[in-house]
Amino acid sequence: MKHRIPIFVIFLVFFGSPAFCQTASLPNVTANPGETIFLPLNVTGFINVGAITFYIQFDPTVLTFVELTGIPPNQIISVNVVGSTLIIAWSNLTPYPISSGTLINLVFIYNGPGTSPLIFLPGCEVAQMNLTILNVAYTNGSVSPDLSNPTKATLLAPCAVTGDPVSVPIKYEGFGNNVGAI
Repeated sequence: MKHRIPIFVIFLVFFGSPAFCQTASLPNVTANPGETIFLPLNVTGFINVGAITFYIQFDPTVLTFVELTGIPPNQIISVNVVGSTLIIAWSNLTPYPISSGTLINLVFIYNGPGTSPLIFLPGCEVAQMNLTILNVAYTNGSVSPDLSNPTKATLLAPCAVTGDPVSVPIKYEGFGNNVGAI
């Protein structure tokens, strides 16, 4: 006896439920001390979303949170920083077609030195308009120093009179204000 799989079962498996393809991610970026960083919070599969809560941990000695940008018109997002946790809450979306792309931008100032991981903490939730919790895969990011910056020290021409100690000036370029060690 042949087993037949009805075509509608195949259709449901591949196209029926968006519940297995939602993601939220933050990128890995580099910056120089004092630089303002715009970190896109990218999402996929955020269809018919009614509420969002994100808890994102960062190192406040390396990063200073400034604001959120790119908030869609007529939407209200509350944002709060508690210690090393950025809390973003967005509810009562008048169905906004987020779907996929950049949800919002997190704006930080990179204080340096060092790296700050950006970690989605437990408790993050995304719910559809009917308040069904979506299963979202979260991908962490980080902010680290820009190592392409040409930081160098060069010896300038020595300056001395015969019989006196020689002074050789050193010129530092690109080190910024937060040098950890030389």
